[in-house]
Amino acid sequence: MPKISIIIPVYNAEKYLERCVNSVLASLNEIDGEILLVDNCSSDGSLEEARRLEKHNKSIISVLQCNTPGASAARNLGVKRARGEFIWFIDADDYIAPDAIPELLAKTQGSDLIMMGAERISRSGKKSYLSAVDSKERDYKSRFICYGMGP
Repeated sequence: MPKISIIIPVYNAEKYLERCVNSVLASLNEIDGEILLVDNCSSDGSLEEARRLEKHNKSIISVLQCNTPGASAARNLGVKRARGEFIWFIDADDYIAPDAIPELLAKTQGSDLIMMGAERISRSGKKSYLSAVDSKERDYKSRFICYGMGP
């Protein structure tokens, strides 16, 4: 069983998908994980790009097709097919830091749910921070909240 399943809903994200997937692959590094690219009725070349990425990384990437419009339907299909102990949803136009997955997994002991903040970078390069808890929080990398939801 993989340690983590990364579910990426894909809708008309052809120009962003490679950057997103490459960032996840770099962060996975030696971690046992899987990437599920769930195409959601794209009308551009997203499905073809997803299949190209899958072809070069068959042991890690699987492409699924969701015929029900909407990101929720794509995420739900990904969850049904996920084999990982943990699941992370990443949007196809986003990318993650090389240490994101190892840092996330380091916080999982005794937790069923982990929420974290994010850094938003505009096209002009302006950075803003999104916190899972406090909008004034600036140290997003250390702002993890772990919830033990099981017995």
